[in-house]
Amino acid sequence: MTRRTLAAPDWVRALRPAVRRVELLGARDGIAHVVGVRAAGAGPGDGPLVFKRYDDGRGPHAARAMRAVGRALRAGNDAALAVPAVHRWHAGAGVLVQAAVPGRALLPLLGTRRRHRALVQAAGALAALHTSGARVGPDTTMTDHVAELIHPRPDVVAGAVPALGPRIRAVATALRRWQAAAPPVAAVPIHRDAHPRQMTLDGPRVWLVDWDLAACGDAALDVANFALYLRTRLDHDGDGASAAFLDAYGARGVDVADRLDAFTACMALRLVCKTWRLRPPGWQARMAALLTLAERAV
Repeated sequence: MTRRTLAAPDWVRALRPAVRRVELLGARDGIAHVVGVRAAGAGPGDGPLVFKRYDDGRGPHAARAMRAVGRALRAGNDAALAVPAVHRWHAGAGVLVQAAVPGRALLPLLGTRRRHRALVQAAGALAALHTSGARVGPDTTMTDHVAELIHPRPDVVAGAVPALGPRIRAVATALRRWQAAAPPVAAVPIHRDAHPRQMTLDGPRVWLVDWDLAACGDAALDVANFALYLRTRLDHDGDGASAAFLDAYGARGVDVADRLDAFTACMALRLVCKTWRLRPPGWQARMAALLTLAERAV
């Protein structure tokens, strides 16, 4: 895959004046906010870096979360998961500088003969996070996830798409009722946006990036989100990949089966609202299909 390079944005040049070109890793509304810098300098431990600009105040939290998970993994000697090393949080610029991760992106591997092995590694990495004991943020519940992860809010989307409004409201209501009746579950470190595009395989290790939303909560959220991505985004045999991932996660001894349906519904509702926000071609049909999935899960 050809990588796109571009002139270094002003916010990168302010921190590294010698950098002239960068690799585009992420953009919002057509404006670069995550870039890779290959020639980072000649200082001790220097090397390829990633610069990520924040305008939502989550940068310090992401840095703390990565450091906390890194410490916990080293203490437990668990090589299944790795997190990028944080070099510096530039408060004035709102930029987090971290080490670039090595290895091969997970998503392309899911279309090859290495798919099953890659899914087993991804499941092991999430299980390693969930059992690491790292303190990555406040304890969260289903109510928090609906409020913090779903944008726009379900009630806004329900009002904007009257044909689907009653179904959207019904799923949101079912999630509130589930939360009210759910027995307490021990909170563990969770990523809250774990999916194949966030992972890179490097031998036995899986690198997991983008820790902006990390918190403590129910491991079932990460598992449901990852499995849902496989079911809805893979062109071929998505359900087979999802089943393989769930089997591999269960083999690591972390049991989320009794909560998986509820969190699948929550993450599907998140995709419903995201689809309306982005409105890609065929967005109405996609929203309806995701709602059906949420209804069956809840």
